[in-house]
Amino acid sequence: MEDASRQLSDLYGIDVYTMTGTRVGTVADALIDFNTGDLAHIAVDSLNPELFPLTFTSGYKGLKIPSRWIRAADDIVIVVKAIERVSDTDSPDIESAY
Repeated sequence: MEDASRQLSDLYGIDVYTMTGTRVGTVADALIDFNTGDLAHIAVDSLNPELFPLTFTSGYKGLKIPSRWIRAADDIVIVVKAIERVSDTDSPDIESAY
């Protein structure tokens, strides 16, 4: 049986897509909850301007996606469709990363 665990560094540079195939951006960083040691968020940059037009006019370079929205991570990261319904950083679940 193959080990299913991965190193966090394996995520860097991987494209992020919704479950419907819409590109969100690219993983720039992974944020860890130091109390539990679990992945808390992924920071995503190179955002799709069609999904996040405000990020390009507001000076933000990326956003954080909570780990509970991640459905799969291998050659790409797949997140729940809910991200397509968010077009700005006012959502409590999507935060400006930087």
